[in-house]
Amino acid sequence: MSSYYHYQPMKEDGHIRMLSLDPGKPGGPLRGKLETVSIDSVGKYEAVSYVWADPGPPDCDWEIHLHDNGIDHLLKLKTGSIYAALHRLRLATRERRVWVDQICINQDNLEERSRQVRFMNEIFRNAEHVLVWLGLDEKDEAGLAFASIHRLYERLVGKAVDLKSNPGFIQDLEEQLEGCQKSLHDLTNRKWVSATIKPRAFMIQYAKQGYHSSREGG
Repeated sequence: MSSYYHYQPMKEDGHIRMLSLDPGKPGGPLRGKLETVSIDSVGKYEAVSYVWADPGPPDCDWEIHLHDNGIDHLLKLKTGSIYAALHRLRLATRERRVWVDQICINQDNLEERSRQVRFMNEIFRNAEHVLVWLGLDEKDEAGLAFASIHRLYERLVGKAVDLKSNPGFIQDLEEQLEGCQKSLHDLTNRKWVSATIKPRAFMIQYAKQGYHSSREGG
């Protein structure tokens, strides 16, 4: 039986942890290794963006086996959302090097959490990719939504349309939008979108309105 994982304190400031996620088969246990690296020489990695409050798979233990010096240690995850995300993002034949706040930061150490928060903008900015986990998708709602977005993109982008010679274009577009309305609604109501995209869009719009108001008033 594996012992529980105990974080070693990071003695030097300017350092973060990275998770090397072991390859594995669907449904197999999560395994990986944590390493401490300088924020200035991290190397290639991907950062994972997700919502803590999203539900994870039921009836299973949300945990990852972290090996250190040949010994497996068990880390209990705080939420099921990152457990589900890592299962989906794990590769079949090679390691995947990722930064995940729930694992790479000792969540039980308030002092470390406050120090590590300072690096989060830099971590996401310098990542090779940012992997967004929208949550479990048993009904393939996200797949349908992105397929709809792709069709609309192909229809609209880079194509000049002469409405006089193609009077049915608008009607066809409206019918296409109506057909994908539910899938797009389901996508935009996912918690990650609500927590990440919508507040930023609101703040950008709010800032623009404030800017125009100040221009008009001044």
